[in-house]
Amino acid sequence: MGDASIVKKYQKTIVLSCGAPYKEYLDFKCSLLESLGLKRNKLREMHSTLSNGKTYLGYIIDFTDEQIQWFYNKFYKNGKRHVNPLLIRHIDPFGLAIWFMDDGAYNTKTGTLCLHTNAFSYEDHLVLQKWFKNKFNLTVNIQKEKKYFKLYFPYESAKQLVKIILPYIHPTMKYKLRWTLLRIEEEK
Repeated sequence: MGDASIVKKYQKTIVLSCGAPYKEYLDFKCSLLESLGLKRNKLREMHSTLSNGKTYLGYIIDFTDEQIQWFYNKFYKNGKRHVNPLLIRHIDPFGLAIWFMDDGAYNTKTGTLCLHTNAFSYEDHLVLQKWFKNKFNLTVNIQKEKKYFKLYFPYESAKQLVKIILPYIHPTMKYKLRWTLLRIEEEK
């Protein structure tokens, strides 16, 4: 779940990356992994040039550890991510906040939220849809965007999601909740 990925070729290496404005959030996630006993490798800069010619600075870091192989075996099938129902049941509000900070997005007009869950199949999305309803009583819709899927939180569910995750949101990621929070404030 989220922005981290386990390298298929090495299966004992987890990789995290971010754009320069979110380096503080990357450091926060690294400290969480270090608290689990993982050792970080050297932070590297990455430069991306977009089609408009602008170059953006980002950072990439990885952790290599034997225990990562276990996660690879549980979350990947044939080299692709999949949803393991036995593992997602352990996601608590803090874990949900991390997931949203990594993959969440907002709609400025409606105050709705979504999770970009592009790595997962439609069947995995059905599992996640049911899980959100059972675990957090959140209604989520599955939306197709080009050839991928994402989870969409209608406004009432977006409000509930904000209440669940807001206490755990890192300061550099609060912007992802701004439009929903503004709409909630307008309703008062």
